[in-house]
Amino acid sequence: MFLPRSRSHGRLGAWNAVLAFLYAILAGNPAAAEPPHHAVWFDGDFACGVGASTDVDDCWALWWAARSGVRIAGISTVFGNAPLRDVQKTATRLVARLRQAGYHLPDPVTGAGKAAMRATPAASALLKALDQQRLTILALGPLTNIAAALRADPAAAKRIERIIFVGGQANARRFRVGTLPAIHVHDLNVRSDALAVRTILDNPAPLVLMPFAAARRIIFTSHTLNQLASRDPVAAWLAEASIPWLRFWAQTFRQTGFFPFDLLAVWYLLDDSAFECLPLAARVTQRRSRVVSSRSTLDVFSPTRRRPARVLYCARPHPSWRAVTDAIQPVLPLPVP
Repeated sequence: MFLPRSRSHGRLGAWNAVLAFLYAILAGNPAAAEPPHHAVWFDGDFACGVGASTDVDDCWALWWAARSGVRIAGISTVFGNAPLRDVQKTATRLVARLRQAGYHLPDPVTGAGKAAMRATPAASALLKALDQQRLTILALGPLTNIAAALRADPAAAKRIERIIFVGGQANARRFRVGTLPAIHVHDLNVRSDALAVRTILDNPAPLVLMPFAAARRIIFTSHTLNQLASRDPVAAWLAEASIPWLRFWAQTFRQTGFFPFDLLAVWYLLDDSAFECLPLAARVTQRRSRVVSSRSTLDVFSPTRRRPARVLYCARPHPSWRAVTDAIQPVLPLPVP
């Protein structure tokens, strides 16, 4: 789908992308004059600080959205990066810190603890919110809560502005990380509940995919955390909570930083022109291996008459993005992993 790049050009492109990304967070995105008009519902598997091998970018995503003035109508939790109990505690703790910093956020609502589309407080709260207003949904974890809501009330899909989902892949490629050729990761949000993904595809709600392919173009290093830590007390806390995750990536993948998957969903929310996106067809493919019984993937491909375009697939930041490096002020360094 994309032209191959030389090693030097790829490094330059990645550097430009991360500078643009940082500039958007630190200085505000000049292309986005105001937050989105529609209210936003956050559904995530928040796990920052739970353990060394748990993702931190859900928490960064909520922080950036709050800091950018996004009108957050609701927050719900779902299993994924950690067990639901830990996710709920993390979300509650994060919201409390954001409130102390002056941001007005609703209480996190408990969602699904496993891949079962049953009635949950989160699904009920989402449907109630959709009765009151149109919503954009940021789906940062498995789609279980959203699918459960739409299964209970399929007509609610017409009141969804769009679902921005962190998942999907093109050409059935494995997601490789770092310098070790044998190591690759899976599309966890899809694999955790493939039936929920199918349910969303069968509904008319517009679906935007922010895949691994886009996230790997932005790398958060210790220097990146330095820049973010200077913004406010919540960012400083998140930067400290991100250090074990940074070390995990260094030790496991031999990489100097981690990919902030869910942050790109907020970036798209604030300025959808920042990405190159294609309307593509999509389907859930059940894959099997000798190690595990199922590795379901959400595959995108060129539309046909039989398979029309169903999703908007945003595989990378737009190449026109450039950063003003002077806007990034040096701060004291955090511990290097």
